[in-house]
Amino acid sequence: MNMRRRVVCTACPFHCRTCVDSQKNDVMICKTCDYQYVLNAGDCGACPQYCLRCTESNDGLTCTQCKNRTVMITDGTCQRKYTTDTDRCFLTFYDTIQYAWNSLPCHVRDMPSLLAFRRELKTVLFRLSYPVD
Repeated sequence: MNMRRRVVCTACPFHCRTCVDSQKNDVMICKTCDYQYVLNAGDCGACPQYCLRCTESNDGLTCTQCKNRTVMITDGTCQRKYTTDTDRCFLTFYDTIQYAWNSLPCHVRDMPSLLAFRRELKTVLFRLSYPVD
């Protein structure tokens, strides 16, 4: 008799690069996070603003590497350095695009074709716009 095993599709939590099944309640536990996120008790937390890499410490998240065109100041946070007003506008636009891309689930960003990416992106945006209770 051919028995088919029921397979439940699960996805890693947001901003999680790799994860494993906890074997309890079908919950995925994150093992590694995307850039600008740090692992904290199985979930990925966002690094402070303008921070590329951070670590968890007793005082919260501490930046260890700043993004391009930013500098680390004495309190361990990163701050932008502007040269012109054009740079300021471009960096704001760039940060918005980068945040939007990094906010997408892993499976959407890793789509093999543009057509598949567009289809999944529409689904994600629709679910964000019209949440189901």
